[in-house]
Amino acid sequence: METHLTDIGKEKIEKELERLKKLREEKIQELRKLEDSNLGAWNTYGSELCAGSMSNAEEKKEKEIKRIKETVVLLKDVLSGELDISAKNESALRFSMREIHLKIEGLKTKKSVMEAEHTRVIQARGIIMR
Repeated sequence: METHLTDIGKEKIEKELERLKKLREEKIQELRKLEDSNLGAWNTYGSELCAGSMSNAEEKKEKEIKRIKETVVLLKDVLSGELDISAKNESALRFSMREIHLKIEGLKTKKSVMEAEHTRVIQARGIIMR
C-alpha cells in the first residue's frame, strides 16, 4: 500500500508521535498518583468513601491511556506504509463499502420474500393437513 507521504507529512507524524509519547507518560504518572491517593484514602477512611467514584476516575485515566496508545499504533501504521491514507484508497474503500451495503440490502429483500413464501407454505400445509 502506498501512502505517498511527503517529508513534511512524515515530520508531522513523527512530531505527533513524540507529543503522544510524552502525553502517555504524563497520563500514566497521573494514574499512578490517583491509584496511590485512592489506596491511601481507602486505608484511612475505608468504607466511608465511595469506591465507585474512585474506580471510575481510574478507569477514565486508563481509557485515556488506551486511546493514546491506539492513536500511536494508527500513526505508526501510516508511517510504515501499512495504512494507505491516500484519497484514491479512501475512495476505493468507500466504493467497496457501498457495493457491500447494496448486496446486504438485496439479501435482506430476498430473505423477506423467502420468509413470506415460507409462511404461505406453512399456512397451506396446515389447511391441507386438517
